[in-house]
Amino acid sequence: MSIMSITIRRLTPADAEEYRICRLDALLDTPHAFASSYEEESHHTLAVLKARLHSENLDSATFGAFDGERLVGLTGIFREARLKRRHKGNIVSVFVRPEYRGQGIGSRLMQAAIAHAQTLKGVERLDLGVESTNAPAKALYTSLGFVTWGVEPGFLKIGDRQYDEDHMTLKL
Repeated sequence: MSIMSITIRRLTPADAEEYRICRLDALLDTPHAFASSYEEESHHTLAVLKARLHSENLDSATFGAFDGERLVGLTGIFREARLKRRHKGNIVSVFVRPEYRGQGIGSRLMQAAIAHAQTLKGVERLDLGVESTNAPAKALYTSLGFVTWGVEPGFLKIGDRQYDEDHMTLKL
């Protein structure tokens, strides 16, 4: 597999099954990196996932990295819905399968999400949260211009363990 063979594109409802597989794998691989849990997401039907990926909603998009037909990475972006917060977009669900990490795929996914945000009239900044000890992800986001503006202690709790989250922003 070469980085050149990886294609990045916006997911559509036709990608729902691959999206489901990749999303559930992400939740199992790094549960502390996502606010959702495997238990919650495994109950979503394909109809729910197809609606999530419906492309007519311009205020949200999910991008995928494909190695052939296999979805090997994801990221999502959504614009705030409330009128007073519509100047902000949020990056969510960034994931690259472990065997594909370290090859620039996460950067390409993030660049696609940032480019999409730049097409949304009035969006002035992008926000994201990253588990505080995830140095590779924080380095990626910093390399793209994101800056940390705060840390939320105990953002997630899994069993008896709590995980802090760094809040980062990028001015567009």
